[in-house]
Amino acid sequence: MGPNSYPKMETGGVTRMAPQRPEFLTGRPKVKVGVVQLASELYGKERNERKILRLIEAAAKERADLLVFPEDSSLGFPFEATKSILAKYRGLSETIPGPFTDRLGKAAARCGMHIVIGLPEADAGKAGHLYNSSVLFGPNGRTAVYRKVHLYTAPATGLDEKAYFEPGNEAMVVDTEAGRLGMMICYDICRPEYPRILTLAGAEILLLPAAWPTAGGPRWEALLRARAIENQLFVIGAPQGGKQFYGNGMVIDYQGKVLAHTTRDDSVELCTIDLNGIRSWREMLPYLKDRKPALYREFSERQLLRDL
Repeated sequence: MGPNSYPKMETGGVTRMAPQRPEFLTGRPKVKVGVVQLASELYGKERNERKILRLIEAAAKERADLLVFPEDSSLGFPFEATKSILAKYRGLSETIPGPFTDRLGKAAARCGMHIVIGLPEADAGKAGHLYNSSVLFGPNGRTAVYRKVHLYTAPATGLDEKAYFEPGNEAMVVDTEAGRLGMMICYDICRPEYPRILTLAGAEILLLPAAWPTAGGPRWEALLRARAIENQLFVIGAPQGGKQFYGNGMVIDYQGKVLAHTTRDDSVELCTIDLNGIRSWREMLPYLKDRKPALYREFSERQLLRDL
């Protein structure tokens, strides 16, 4: 099936791809999750894809239910945006569905696993347009595609996603047998309101494929843990490795505890998470219940800065 082939349900401005499931946060499953740290070779499409498929098979042997790969896993990410580099990058990118995503969908079905991976997506309707996308493949043959909303620009490093990609305009939570999955990519996590929107739409696990620059390393773990703690859910951050990127993939629980941590490139770390713990933790510490959104809206319309 094609992109976003889960049935759609609109919830508070967020598209929730929702099959029929039991009531949220009741009788939730235990889920074996894997986080991948990958050193994708720039333009090394065939070698990267072979490595990705090998890691899927390795996780399948450990009976993983959900496996999360980094941002731009198939092609890597170039820091320069010259005309020749852009042309080569666009030329190697595929539409979704396409040959590689077809193989990933078959792997998910064969392994009985949910697979999430960051890929540059060519727009089938607009030549030269790319999206920085995260694709979810279900073991039932269904797929969902999230296009990164917040594109990163950093003149100091020369990294400019806006030179490559068009921004997405849809937030997404996907309801699966492995839990309700909030879809994000890298820079999306740098603003607290975005993961909060996904949480309020029902997310139990925030998925973050990323290519986090080495210079920003100290912020990586802090942001992952903060979003897990303030939203009282699980966060899986799957990063690119190599010399330019920070690595350090993590699975973090609703209390901010690191449950799994990658320490080397081209590896997967697994752990089992209990989604039932979210409900009891939220009952004990009712962060979300005690919000005052009407008052926050009123505050946002006032002039709060005052002279003393």
